[in-house]
Amino acid sequence: MSINYIKKKRTVYSHGTRKVAYVARIQYTGHIDEATIADDISRATTASDSEVSMYIRELEKMIGKYLIEGYVVKFDNLGTFSPAFDATTVDDPNEVTHRTIKRKKIIFTPSTELQKMMNEASLHLADTRVAKPIDHRKKKK
Repeated sequence: MSINYIKKKRTVYSHGTRKVAYVARIQYTGHIDEATIADDISRATTASDSEVSMYIRELEKMIGKYLIEGYVVKFDNLGTFSPAFDATTVDDPNEVTHRTIKRKKIIFTPSTELQKMMNEASLHLADTRVAKPIDHRKKKK
């Protein structure tokens, strides 16, 4: 298996100068949902689709439960999920409160094995044409 990529045109600014540049970007194959994964696991094991789906849902619940309790959740061959947040810096330690916490998030760090799989994956140029840049700015009405 290989990871597909495309060429993407970008506009970059350096020292006040606008410049056109090109960069490789991943071309996603699609999305894999829980049902597809459950079906694949079911075929590889003796468990039924419904049993695998139930185990996946329970696993999702348990990961969430432990993360909100402040635990780091580690799967040996998958990786580590860590609770984290972004916070505002203040000058006085007495000013540090829950209000200085701006965004709660989960950080995923892949296991050595999973990262090795990604590092060893081959790359394939999916399209020789340059993809047009997408303008993400809000359009005026």
